[in-house]
Amino acid sequence: MMTSPNTMPDVSDAQMKILTHMEEMVVDTFNRMRLTCATKCTNKKFDVSDVIKQEAVCIDRCVAKYMEFHDLIGKRLSRDKDTYDLLSNPPVFEKTEVENSTSDNVR
Repeated sequence: MMTSPNTMPDVSDAQMKILTHMEEMVVDTFNRMRLTCATKCTNKKFDVSDVIKQEAVCIDRCVAKYMEFHDLIGKRLSRDKDTYDLLSNPPVFEKTEVENSTSDNVR
């Protein structure tokens, strides 16, 4: 049976909470970036109604740096989480036949 493209697939309450939280994080990141870059780059006198080229270039660079930094932090946190998970739950390796026969011969 085909589903309509406008219908949501079955999503649990936990998944919906995660999706809502992720959406809130994206909106928060955008708002922080907007505020930071506007504060840094726009004319504080507001004597010109349009964004001048210098402001536009500054905002473009600010947004690029902000997103690059945000991506770098995300990758670092992901790597650190993977490292933490590995340290807290180390993999268990079973002895191979060669190791078993070697340890039997050592005794």
